[in-house]
Amino acid sequence: MLDPAVTLSDYALTLESLILASLIARVPTAGGAGRRIRSLFFLFFLAGSLPPLLGGTFHGFVYTTGSAWTLPLWRATMISIGVVAGLGWVLGAALCLSDRWYRRVVLIAGIEVLIYASIVLALYWEFPLAIANYLPAALFLLGAFIIVTRRPGTERAGWLGAIGVGVTFVAAGVQVSGFALDPDVLNANTLYHLIQGGGLILWFLAARRVVLARSES
Repeated sequence: MLDPAVTLSDYALTLESLILASLIARVPTAGGAGRRIRSLFFLFFLAGSLPPLLGGTFHGFVYTTGSAWTLPLWRATMISIGVVAGLGWVLGAALCLSDRWYRRVVLIAGIEVLIYASIVLALYWEFPLAIANYLPAALFLLGAFIIVTRRPGTERAGWLGAIGVGVTFVAAGVQVSGFALDPDVLNANTLYHLIQGGGLILWFLAARRVVLARSES
């Protein structure tokens, strides 16, 4: 294994995302808005398991080896991040917009993901592109959670979600800065995974509260 700490923390993040997807799928809902939110959070967590799975495999087994799988695996990692960003737009729209605007955002997000994937496959596949693509979706999701804090019955859920997005920004900042407590174990990538894991838990707690509240309304 080329980079054990990064690879194992990546795989731990994958496992956490799958567990949270399974847990959110079990939250009871009477249908309607609650069911939509539950389904979207399920897809969000499920899709969120792919970047760390692919990225961990890349860093652990093919990075710097010159393998024929290096570039395809990295491109797949980049595209999976784009899919998560697209779902972030859709989830944010479901949380705070009307059905009419929600459908528009779904269409626009789908087109954006296709354009992004085309760029990754044909033109440019460096990591800054993934950050530039993910940042607006994260900001939109942050705004959606803040709106949720102003609605009766979901105030705490909104704050949990907003703080979760904030934790994600902190994690990304650590990764981009290259900050490390230990170059071999607690390097920037490993710290990013550990901090992001906390953000995912906050998102799950927010998701559960929103689903239950929307099911009761």
